Amino acid sequence: METFRGIVVTLLLGGKGAPKKKIMTLKLKRGGFSLVEVIGVLAIMAIIAALVAPKVIDQIHRSVREAEQDTLKSLVQGLEQYILLERKIPGNTASGGVAAWDDAIASQINLPASKVNTNERGYNRYYIFPDNDNSSTSSIENNPNLPYNQTAAGATALDAAQQEIRPRMIVLSSISSNISGLSSGEMASMTNFNVLWNWDGNSAISGPFTMSADVAKRNLVIQRYSTAALFHEVSLLSRSVSRTGNGFMAQNVSSSPRNLLSAPNYTTLTSLSIQSDSFGTGVTLKVGCTGDNGCSSTYFYSGLNISTGFSGTSTAADLVINTSDTIITSDIAGGTTSNAGYISVTVEYQATSQYDLDDSGTSPNFTNVAPGAAGEVSLFVIQGTKLSLYDNNPTSPLLLHTVFINSSDSFWFSPGPPAAWGR
Repeated sequence: METFRGIVVTLLLGGKGAPKKKIMTLKLKRGGFSLVEVIGVLAIMAIIAALVAPKVIDQIHRSVREAEQDTLKSLVQGLEQYILLERKIPGNTASGGVAAWDDAIASQINLPASKVNTNERGYNRYYIFPDNDNSSTSSIENNPNLPYNQTAAGATALDAAQQEIRPRMIVLSSISSNISGLSSGEMASMTNFNVLWNWDGNSAISGPFTMSADVAKRNLVIQRYSTAALFHEVSLLSRSVSRTGNGFMAQNVSSSPRNLLSAPNYTTLTSLSIQSDSFGTGVTLKVGCTGDNGCSSTYFYSGLNISTGFSGTSTAADLVINTSDTIITSDIAGGTTSNAGYISVTVEYQATSQYDLDDSGTSPNFTNVAPGAAGEVSLFVIQGTKLSLYDNNPTSPLLLHTVFINSSDSFWFSPGPPAAWGR
C-alpha cells in the first residue's frame, strides 16, 4: 500500500439534519528542495567562500609571520644575553669553547636547540654572518671573526678603525618552505650578505638566493643584530715616575756612601740627573745602588770630576731596581782639599704592570703593560668584562683595582711608592 506523507482535508456539505456528502479530499504532499534550488544555494556559498576564504587564509598567514618575527626577536635577545654572559660570540658550529649558535641561544631562553633552528612550521631558521677575510677582495668584513672567545690577546688585536664592522648576524626564516641554496654560517660574499642586511621587506632578492618580491614579502622573516655597541675601548698605560733624593757630602769620604733614595718595588731606572752645590774642584763622584739586585757594582755615574754648580743627566736603560735597593752616592778620595758639598739626585722609574680579563689568567702570568707610551695597551672588550689591574711585582702580583667595563675608559699605572692604578 502506498503511504502518503501529508494532510488529508475532507469537505462535507449539507444542512442541519441533512445527510452529509463528501465532496472532495485534498492530499497535500511535503518534499525537499529542488535541484535548481540546491545548485543556487551552493553557488551563493561558493561566491561567499571565494570572497572570504583568501582573506581568512591571508590573516592566518600574517599572524604566523608576526608570531615568527616575535620569536626571532626573542632569539636575538637570547644571543645577546649569551654574548654578555660568556664574552663569546657563536659561529655556526661549536669551536674553541664557544657553543654553536642554536645551543648558545637555547641556553638562555630555556628551549631545546631544535626549537631554535626550526620554526613552528618545521622549516629551517638560518644564522648568517659575513666571512672575516674574503680572499677575493682581501678586505676585512667582520672583526673579530666568528666564533669569538674573548682573551687578552684577542681584545688587543681589535682595531678602533674596525669598530663599525664588529660582528653582524642575521637570523632568517621562511614560513612556507626551506630556502633553496641557503645554509647557516659564513657568507663568503659581503655583497650578498648586505643584500639581506639592507633588504627593505618588499623587494625581490637576488644574490644569496633568488626570490620574487611577492614571495619574499609574504614568507621571509628576518632579524638583524650588530655587536658594535657591545665593544668598548680600554686604554692601559704604565707611567714613569720621577723621585729626588738629597744628601750632604763631606770631602774625601769615599768609604762612607750616602743613601739618597729608597727604590720603589720592581722598577726600571730609565734616567738619572745630578745637581751639585759647593763642591770643590777635583771631587770625583759616583752614583749607583746597592741591595738585593746586586747593583752595587754598577754605577750610573763614575769618575765625574765635578765643580761648584755642576749638573748632568744620563740614561741608564733597563736597570732593574728591586725592593731593598737604594740609590747611593759617594765621592772618591783624590787628595782634594775642597769644601764639602750638597748633592741632589733625581731618578726616573718605569715599571711593567699587569692586567687580566674575567679572571682568565694565572698568577703570576697575567698580561703585561710595558712602560711608557710605546707600551700602551688598547683593548676592545665586550660590555661587562671584568678588568683586574695588578702592580709590577713579577713574581707575586698584587691586585690593586677591579672594574667592570660598561663604557670606554682609560687607566694609568704609577710604580709609586706606593704602586697604584688611576684613571
